[in-house]
Amino acid sequence: LSSGTILAGSDTVAITISAGEDPADLLGGLTITPPANDSTDFRLDLFAVTREASNGDEAVNTGSLFVDVGLNGATIENGAITISERLHGQNGWNTVNLYSQLQVSLPTDHESKTLEIHLWDLPAGAQIQVQANGTSGSWGTPAVVDGKYVLTPEQLGNVRIRTATNNDTDFTLKAQTVVRDVDVGESWQTLPGDGLYDTAPDMVASPVVDVVVTVRALADTANLSGSGVGLEDHWF
Repeated sequence: LSSGTILAGSDTVAITISAGEDPADLLGGLTITPPANDSTDFRLDLFAVTREASNGDEAVNTGSLFVDVGLNGATIENGAITISERLHGQNGWNTVNLYSQLQVSLPTDHESKTLEIHLWDLPAGAQIQVQANGTSGSWGTPAVVDGKYVLTPEQLGNVRIRTATNNDTDFTLKAQTVVRDVDVGESWQTLPGDGLYDTAPDMVASPVVDVVVTVRALADTANLSGSGVGLEDHWF
């Protein structure tokens, strides 16, 4: 094998170890790189064949090597948005694209992983909603896990937020990306606790960033009402 050889799933690689050679010297430098941006786990089938030089007699032993492929995380940047205050008697919703504001980036989307965006620290009385399918469907509150709103990338691009009524106080949301491995919980991942085996991370979380929300104050419309009684030709 030359360095960088790309193998197909059905390829067989033979490594010959002659008498007197140490297998560790030949196999110790063997490394495997999975396909780019693919965290799909895989299995290598192993065949050990010993052969007598004098008469060609062979003994064969087989085994499997399971490879648990870890994840690369997504990136997210600090962001800032401006929304308007919610006035009494108005719905006060502000629709924003947080996906572009936070510059969320996953190296390459792949079926072997899922991407979530977590938001939290929404002040009391304020509300956040997303559409079920990201850009279509009814509006509703996102799922909440451990006090954090959990959004898909599609939903993050079409978020609506409103403040508490007559509250123009600025606030800061916290945000974080979480990438999860799809192929988890396989039987072979339950490994003996003898320290010889390990599994790759099934989840990678980004550092927490800030979303600074500036609230634009709006003037309330004054209510005018009243009546009067007077006499013509007299001040009243």
